Amino acid sequence: MSKHLDKWCEHLPDDLVAAFADSAPPVLFLGAGFGAEAVPPLKTGTDLAELLRAELHVTDHTVPLAELLQYYKNCHSRSDRSVRAWMEKHLNWGTSIPTEPGGAHHLLLRLPFRILLTTNYDDLLDRAALRTLPAGTWRSTTSIDDFKLSLSTPGSSKKTCAHVHGAFSASVTSPLVASTDDYIAHYLNKSSWLNEIEELIPQYRFLFIGYGMRDFTVWSSYFTAIMKHSTAMWPHGMVCPPQSQHDLLFWLHYNISFIPLLGYQFLIALSARLGLLTDEETAVCAAAACWKITPELARPQFSDVHRSLGYATPELTLRHIINETH
Repeated sequence: MSKHLDKWCEHLPDDLVAAFADSAPPVLFLGAGFGAEAVPPLKTGTDLAELLRAELHVTDHTVPLAELLQYYKNCHSRSDRSVRAWMEKHLNWGTSIPTEPGGAHHLLLRLPFRILLTTNYDDLLDRAALRTLPAGTWRSTTSIDDFKLSLSTPGSSKKTCAHVHGAFSASVTSPLVASTDDYIAHYLNKSSWLNEIEELIPQYRFLFIGYGMRDFTVWSSYFTAIMKHSTAMWPHGMVCPPQSQHDLLFWLHYNISFIPLLGYQFLIALSARLGLLTDEETAVCAAAACWKITPELARPQFSDVHRSLGYATPELTLRHIINETH
């Protein structure tokens, strides 16, 4: 047994777990914090803000990333391309040794969901999907029209990922939402993702992973849409490392269950509650998330541990690994 995994499982609301068996499972909404699950970890919004403050000689540590990127843009002839290049550089895009999807990316893709939204620009989930999901069951887009088309087929098993703030790609045709200029334009645009998401919020449970209570850009956009619907919606969930008892009480006022776990801890616990860890490949992905390596590197290591312990199921071996790493 693993007291750690059992404790993680206790934090999961029963109705949220049950919702993953519904015909309309929760919508996953990933933020920059999920980049910490990559190998090596991507910089979070907090990390990027610290770098940019030092570069711009900004001594006020309360200035958020979007505003700092606006300063940077203003210093470079208001060039969006300059902002994009800075973000690409510091999020390890296009380097000779790219960041790889971690175990949590693969674990997430194995969950029974249909819609995933992200404000992240990286392609880690796309690359993980190539290795984890059957061909033709994953669609990634920055286009609202493509997103709607993908969801228009009833009963489809395809998983659709919408990059609502743009995405890095071989071309630069997809603009990024990064600076305060971008967020204002995004908010005012009646055809933006904000309005599309506002239509989805009353229909689905939303599960936020990789965001924080002090994430200004989320508050000024997507949470305002939640507040418009007040109690006329499903309860949503927020997965975030615990900081204080206030966090739990704070989110309850917004019809959001606060789940005080790291991203990979939550995904392992949810997989356990859904009975998915009996599958060896899923257990390998969970072990990779604990070891902070890719599933490809974890697979032979997991097999060795499983063989040496002689446990009857992969889940029991994983529980041993969790005990050893926490």
